Amino acid sequence: MKIKIILSFITTVLLFQGCGGGGGSGPTPTITQPPISINPNIPQPTSWITEEYTKSRGLSQIKAFGAYKEGYTGSGVTIAVLDTGVDSQHKDLENNIIEGRDFTSYYLNKSEMALYYTEGGTSLDQVSNIEIRNGGSGFTSAPIVELTGDGTGATAEAIVQNGEVVGIFMTNHGSGYSYVNMNLDLTGTGGENLEIEYIARGTQDFEGHGTGVSTLAAGQRDDFGPEDQYSNTIHGVAFNSKIMPVKVLGINGGSSYSIGKGLEWATDHNAQVQNLSLGSNSYAGFDQIISSFNYALTNNSNLVIAAGNEGLNCLPVNGSLENQCSFPAAIPWISGNEHLLETDGAWIVVGSVNSSNVISSFSNRAGVTKNNFIVAPGENLITGAAFNTYQQGSGTSFAAPLVSGAMALMIEKYPHLKGSQLADIFFSTATDLGEAGVDNIYGHGLINIEKAFSPIGSLKLTTANTVSGSKTDLSKTNLVLSSAFGRKIIDKKMLSGAVAFDSYDRDFNVDLSQNISISQNLSEFNINNYALMNYNNVILGVDELNQRFLIGYHFYNKDIIFSYTEDTFGSEGGEGGLSFNSKYTYYLSFIDTYELKDNLLFKYKIDLAYSNPEKERDSLITNISDLYGAGGEISCAYNGLGLRALSPVSIKKGDMTVRIPTYRNLDGTVGYENIKSKMSVDTPEIKYGPYIEKAYGRLNILLALNFIENQFNIKNRKDTEVTLNANLFF
Repeated sequence: MKIKIILSFITTVLLFQGCGGGGGSGPTPTITQPPISINPNIPQPTSWITEEYTKSRGLSQIKAFGAYKEGYTGSGVTIAVLDTGVDSQHKDLENNIIEGRDFTSYYLNKSEMALYYTEGGTSLDQVSNIEIRNGGSGFTSAPIVELTGDGTGATAEAIVQNGEVVGIFMTNHGSGYSYVNMNLDLTGTGGENLEIEYIARGTQDFEGHGTGVSTLAAGQRDDFGPEDQYSNTIHGVAFNSKIMPVKVLGINGGSSYSIGKGLEWATDHNAQVQNLSLGSNSYAGFDQIISSFNYALTNNSNLVIAAGNEGLNCLPVNGSLENQCSFPAAIPWISGNEHLLETDGAWIVVGSVNSSNVISSFSNRAGVTKNNFIVAPGENLITGAAFNTYQQGSGTSFAAPLVSGAMALMIEKYPHLKGSQLADIFFSTATDLGEAGVDNIYGHGLINIEKAFSPIGSLKLTTANTVSGSKTDLSKTNLVLSSAFGRKIIDKKMLSGAVAFDSYDRDFNVDLSQNISISQNLSEFNINNYALMNYNNVILGVDELNQRFLIGYHFYNKDIIFSYTEDTFGSEGGEGGLSFNSKYTYYLSFIDTYELKDNLLFKYKIDLAYSNPEKERDSLITNISDLYGAGGEISCAYNGLGLRALSPVSIKKGDMTVRIPTYRNLDGTVGYENIKSKMSVDTPEIKYGPYIEKAYGRLNILLALNFIENQFNIKNRKDTEVTLNANLFF
């Protein structure tokens, strides 16, 4: 309860006035089994904060919860990992792996005795390569190679040079294999000590690098609970996205041919994101596959590339970037390749920072790539490794997949945006590091997923059928109503499901009820605020403060008074998307006074009101009906001291229809929901209490103490006020 003093003095009567962590010389991940702390009493998580989230150090650093708290996890998005393959049996990946291809596979053309890469690559169920650990010695003829397993058709041939087996090459890769065994017949060959390194099937990863990259991008989330004492250690950024393994690197690295074929195959198979944690300090060879990069970028595929691990500044020396940058990261900055940055696809170069957001000593700097450069955590990260193990390692190779995962999260929520637009969003929302603005070390700074998922620019409401139609700023959309309306229009269930659009036409949920308010400063119709003049039985009055007048007629202790205001029950129609065309409100009051005995007076007053507002063009208010209002007062006084109860005018009949934008489609059309709201007040405001009224010549003073029930027509809202009215009579 609080005391408010309202002073209303009328002094006169007037008329109205009017990358590349895989191929560089930086740190090499060491395969280890990290310690796992098990506490079987940890309850099942109810949000994105899980044991895995905590252990996945990079997730909190890049604020991945900004997407998770909105329910986005990368679902429906495919990330191609162009790398050493993937361990498809790894417990952090087994449910997220889809069909891939091995472009390091080779076969022997027997007629030419030449080695050829398999056109189109080999799939997971084919025998890809047979690697030799020791070629042995003393061979006078090649051993016979026999392959067995649960598939068919795989054949291979050994080649002998100078008494050593220099290679076992596939002559047919076969199909249908989930396991492969090999028998070597050394009878009559004269050789010994031949050892096989491994037999590779399709995209199988024997190095661990591609598996590590994949777990960081899309490792599965496995909630940690009492019944899961052996929960996995980490999960990826986009833990519900799919990994497409594209093997372009083997134990001896890879070739530009393999990378080019991998880019094209992944694009043709709908990989929205392609992660390239690989690189070379030389541009040689990449000039042959520029068309492959262009093909990916112009066909709805986005490239995330590791900056490299050589600690280079990536600035030209004697006009050349050769040996100053890692490639392919810096390819678009080689003369003639600028068109790669003019496509709809994203080209993002990723450097590494430590846990304190300081550039890693091994990470290549932004340099010439700074406008497309962003950093992510890349030191001492726990990742998956080959043979269902884990590793802890560092490199821009491990920073890049964090950004690839972030891109997958963004694509899931905003599939209508081009990759270049998504990249711009990440760049503009990155946490600035180093020198202010875009610099030669950190580029745009640290990727910030939470901020990327937040509006950019001012939010706007649209009343059109498409996002390209007319809009109005949300901050300039307001509807301020008088207490005559009560709170009926402020219905969170009705207005909380609206959407507004940022500068990228991304839709964001907004609560429009926050843009509608009741103001006690909007003046109510009150005869006590008027200066009055009687001429015979005619009553004239003016409220100079609010530029209003009234006219009435007095007869037999009764008054009939008419007035109007140039508003809608005290409200002037709002602005922006919640505006309506305010019209006149007409008031009719009937007052009757009885003198029960000397100086004991009883009085009652009935107020009626009517207004006919209209809808306004480009407003979400599509219809507003005629509005009818009523109020009243009763009082009893002796020698000017009395008690009274009154109810200010409030709306008793009327409704409003609001057209709420609730979603946008991929083609830019906007969906709406029409919601009709009653404007009538169910619990009118009641004021009661003592008052004293005295006349001093032509000045009448009314001092009242009012106890208020349902203040502003809000049920159970109470208050107390003291009012002082001064009226002049002429």
